[in-house]
Amino acid sequence: MQQLDDLQQRGVMCWRAEDQAWVADPQEVVQALTTGGFQEYRREIAKGGRDRATSGGMWQGLDPRTGAVATVIWVAHGMPSESHVFIEIDGRHIEGSAWAEIDAAVLDALATGGGRLTLAQIAKRTGMSEDAVRSVVSMLAEQGKVPEAIQLFEALETADELSPAFCPLT
Repeated sequence: MQQLDDLQQRGVMCWRAEDQAWVADPQEVVQALTTGGFQEYRREIAKGGRDRATSGGMWQGLDPRTGAVATVIWVAHGMPSESHVFIEIDGRHIEGSAWAEIDAAVLDALATGGGRLTLAQIAKRTGMSEDAVRSVVSMLAEQGKVPEAIQLFEALETADELSPAFCPLT
């Protein structure tokens, strides 16, 4: 769903693989689903402890166009943006990918480096090996997430004198 993808791309919602949960403000997730056409029909808030603070909750919405049901369950952890959020749409769990964290680290390194980093520099900034970075950059390039210039830069970086991509410095 595009609205959830937008939250993830903006860094508002991040997949936490070790918990198999999203870390996000549940209200942001619910808002994205309502923007996507789901209409709220049920909401429950759990409160606990002496101070009766919110400890979690559940929201369900129905998309009247398709009949799809979305369910959001969350467990509060400190600030609302630190809540563990579980999302299901029409019985299908919406999960992230461990790769998303790796992709984000590489893309962040590229962005902070102005897009002009060597694989070794990206590796150093992300704590990954050069081979791992090469693999991730290659996959990101196939997905159209990194500019062609970076792909060319990678080819030049690994080229030898016999390669057609070799450009001797003069």
